Amino acid sequence: MARVVHLSSFQMVTFSSEVAEGKLLSKFHTPTKRKEPEESDDTHKKIKCSPIEIDSSNLPVPLLPSAQEPSYLCQWRAPQTRKHKTWDGDAILVVHENNKTCSLRSIHDGSMLITNASLRKRTVNEGDEFYVGGKEVLIERSMSGLIGDQGQNFGAQTHATSVPRHGPSMFSLPPRQKPIPASQFYSTPKSAITSTSSTLSAYRYSRSEPQSKFDSSSPDAVVMKRPNDKHYELFGKGCPIVDVVLDPELAPNLRPHQIEGVKFMYEAVTGISSLENGHASPGQGVILADEMGLGKTLQTIALISILIHQNCYFSPLRTGTVDKVLIVCPLTLVVNWKREFRKWLGRNSIGVLAVEGDGRIEVEQFVNSRQYQVLILGYERLRSSVQRLSRAIPAIGLVICDEGHRLKSRDTKTTRCFDILQTRRRILLTGTPIQNDLREFYTMVDFVYPGLFDQYSVFKRVFEDPIMRSRAQHCSSQALELGKKRNKAVCI
Repeated sequence: MARVVHLSSFQMVTFSSEVAEGKLLSKFHTPTKRKEPEESDDTHKKIKCSPIEIDSSNLPVPLLPSAQEPSYLCQWRAPQTRKHKTWDGDAILVVHENNKTCSLRSIHDGSMLITNASLRKRTVNEGDEFYVGGKEVLIERSMSGLIGDQGQNFGAQTHATSVPRHGPSMFSLPPRQKPIPASQFYSTPKSAITSTSSTLSAYRYSRSEPQSKFDSSSPDAVVMKRPNDKHYELFGKGCPIVDVVLDPELAPNLRPHQIEGVKFMYEAVTGISSLENGHASPGQGVILADEMGLGKTLQTIALISILIHQNCYFSPLRTGTVDKVLIVCPLTLVVNWKREFRKWLGRNSIGVLAVEGDGRIEVEQFVNSRQYQVLILGYERLRSSVQRLSRAIPAIGLVICDEGHRLKSRDTKTTRCFDILQTRRRILLTGTPIQNDLREFYTMVDFVYPGLFDQYSVFKRVFEDPIMRSRAQHCSSQALELGKKRNKAVCI
């Protein structure tokens, strides 16, 4: 095949072979000869190596902060305007100069996200969410206890050091071992048999020995009430009774009234208090009516941690009292509940799913998987998901309704949804159990404890009417005395 080369704008030469092309190129270009290396006897000479001075100021900054500076593991994201926000990644926040400035470094690639930005918060606590240096940060936990005295300065460079570099050194091979005899080639080594048998025996002993999850003999231990004989006949099933102890890491965060509230709810949902009062255990529910700001959320989280991880009747096949918990709350409080779980229990203690959008994927994961034990969703989403939740495996063992005064009518669609779940353990959280009249109070009590006050007509005749007559301006002394007695009976 012919090749065409343009020499100028007026001349074109056609070459039919490689030889003609080579002759033309020789007119315009003279190839240079490569200089041959001179032969010498000193071709292979030994070169002495000396230590090299390395300036470590150019080395990458260590990821771990200094042990003297407060540091926190957190999540970060750039400012977002969309409705459902997501986090961009994990990072380490280090506070400098007595909480005046801070630095933020990404854990994934070690890049510096924020350098010496002004910190307006005086104190940084777990669960705090704030803006700093144009980034939004969510504090997960403190890293001060995880970093020892060998931690490096997070924001400063290290000084130059002299590091001697050595060439490859000779290493000695391990001594040659004798081959294994053919008769013992497929046998199990004695060391493996001993370690395996000891491990299995220790596992069997730990699973068969009745013992509580936490030490109940500790002076600071918060121990729940043990069941009585009647409770054992109904629910014991021949299993030994063990102490149920509040998590020692969570107990110091609870105030005395909160510890009392946790014990009160535990005795109610397990049926201990109802059997002691002589009831036939028609329900295992309770209303926690603490005022706003007294920590109803923390008390509920502590109770959930107890019921999922502990049982007053020891069994090697089951560790908790309930397997799944459903929390129903106003849609605006879903994220707050999830944040509280992460703040008090961390990420790995209990699997928590929060439904913020459509919720179909989260509901399917909760129903079909044992990975998640708690589902948080709004009252509006409950109506569309109740049929699927009723078929959860294992079944939902506890239902918690935040802002429970919403269930003030028995005939609403939301109230009837809980009948489909058929869960006996129910908890209502409300700061205003009585808003308008005693009928709303009766509805909430009948929701958590069906049949306690019989039918509403009986409740109205025995309790509501005498109480309302005693509040009249010109009531008789007998009506006033009867109203006080019935009011006291209802409050108890």
